[in-house]
Amino acid sequence: MNTNDVTRVEVIDQDGRSYVNWDEGNDVDLSLQDQGRTLKVFVSRRSEPPSQRPPLLGKEELDPDAIIADYFARTKRPSLYDVMRDKLGFSSDMCDEIVDAVADWLPKEHYTNSYEWDKCVRTIREGLR
Repeated sequence: MNTNDVTRVEVIDQDGRSYVNWDEGNDVDLSLQDQGRTLKVFVSRRSEPPSQRPPLLGKEELDPDAIIADYFARTKRPSLYDVMRDKLGFSSDMCDEIVDAVADWLPKEHYTNSYEWDKCVRTIREGLR
């Protein structure tokens, strides 16, 4: 991923934005370390000389969606169906009925803003089973 034009950095966690830096003077570099398990973001002033950093990802293509998908795959929570079946002891039929009712209750997917409503609703739907 080419970061030459990137000046804004936001880190989003389960509680929302945990780090925001929109300084137009930022220089942003990425480094994938620890056999691809750690993504480091280096934010410095454009006027600063480059520091001694591990090799950056300038020549490699980095797919942020793939990184996020990999993170969620490794930290996947149990589905609603699994919680009802395994933790609460509901029958398979009852789990199916409840999951179907919740799926029908969820809003339909449509693009409404930059937070990608479709992706959010799809993620909720996928967590049902």
